[in-house]
Amino acid sequence: MGFADKYISRNLFLEPFIENKTDSDLKIIVIIPIYNEPNIIECLNRLVSCNNIDGKVEVIIIINSSERDNDELRAFNYNTYKDINRWISNNDSDFISFYVRIIENLPAKHAGVGLARKIAMDEALIRFNSINRPDGIITSFDADTICEANYFTSIIDFFSNKKMRGASIYFEHPVVGSEFSDSVYKSSAYYELYLRYYIASLRYIGHPHAFHCIGSAFAVRAKAYAGEGGMNRKQAGEDFYFLQKIISSGGYGDIVDTVLHPSSRLSDRTPFGTGRSIAQMSSVDNIDYFTYSFDVFLLLIPLFKKIDMFYKYDEIHSLLSDLSPILQEYLEKINLCEALERINQNCSTQTVFRDKFFQFFNIFKVLKFLNFATEKYSPKESVIVGASSLLAHLMLPYKSNDVFVLLDIFRKLDKELV
Repeated sequence: MGFADKYISRNLFLEPFIENKTDSDLKIIVIIPIYNEPNIIECLNRLVSCNNIDGKVEVIIIINSSERDNDELRAFNYNTYKDINRWISNNDSDFISFYVRIIENLPAKHAGVGLARKIAMDEALIRFNSINRPDGIITSFDADTICEANYFTSIIDFFSNKKMRGASIYFEHPVVGSEFSDSVYKSSAYYELYLRYYIASLRYIGHPHAFHCIGSAFAVRAKAYAGEGGMNRKQAGEDFYFLQKIISSGGYGDIVDTVLHPSSRLSDRTPFGTGRSIAQMSSVDNIDYFTYSFDVFLLLIPLFKKIDMFYKYDEIHSLLSDLSPILQEYLEKINLCEALERINQNCSTQTVFRDKFFQFFNIFKVLKFLNFATEKYSPKESVIVGASSLLAHLMLPYKSNDVFVLLDIFRKLDKELV
């Protein structure tokens, strides 16, 4: 009996394809979904050049297309498949093994990065289940991402703490170079600043689930993957929805002693995300990125400071009366009082109560509040303004309107270097 037998019997989209017996010393499996991807070989070269760990590594690559894709795209994918197989035959290694599968004509209703990621992660789970290794590590990667030599060793070091179930891995988009235009690099800097400002703001107001959720930069234990129902099939945002389940269950952290470098390229493959945002910004003369005002985040602090007061307290309404009218309106909309009563009925300690409160008032509800308050209270503003406001509240002596300067500061914040 394997630890994930139940999940595997109920949740696979496709049957497994790797026939080789799983090495009993397998520790990490990297999964890479591919669709119309021109730069995969550089990605593979970096992975095979990583420092060895005490154990084995596998890389599972899923090249996919949908029933709606044209013959040109399918031909490109097939050439990529041949290129990868050729590369694999020339890069034998005792430390790391590579497997590639090409899947065509996926149902248009489900085809996309979410399904491709799920197929690959399910295959990884099957591999770990076959050797009954629930603590095996599945790392999610993208074909346009470059890793550093200590990628695997950093992951192993982090998960040496048996309590940890998952992690976001530190990343930096290229913001200088010759591959793209200056406007693309500047747009990339703006978008990454937005990502970091958003997470830093959530951390400032005290939400415990504030982690980056990027498909090319996370890792989870195999048991946690199965326990949370596996990857979803969303065509965009699949990483965010999946990781929120892992994060809210605890044992999640950040790996910050290595760096992943996702590409700054333009893309229209998904309705939102890095590639599309960069494409939209770089097409205009005055590049900027508008996001939630920091004042909107601040409205949540008084609520989060009251959490312990809600525990086993009968007059919850009275504790909400001094909150901002906008927040009170939103809390009534989501029936917070009724939710707190239910939570109180099922909690024996204040610690458990706090955990369940944030499972209810999760990142999704925070995002909905930000949209609600933005419409009624404070409109969106340049990320430069928001980031500067946050730095002022952190009492950090940085004043700049230069996106590159601010990005450097926020990168250091994420690595806790300031």
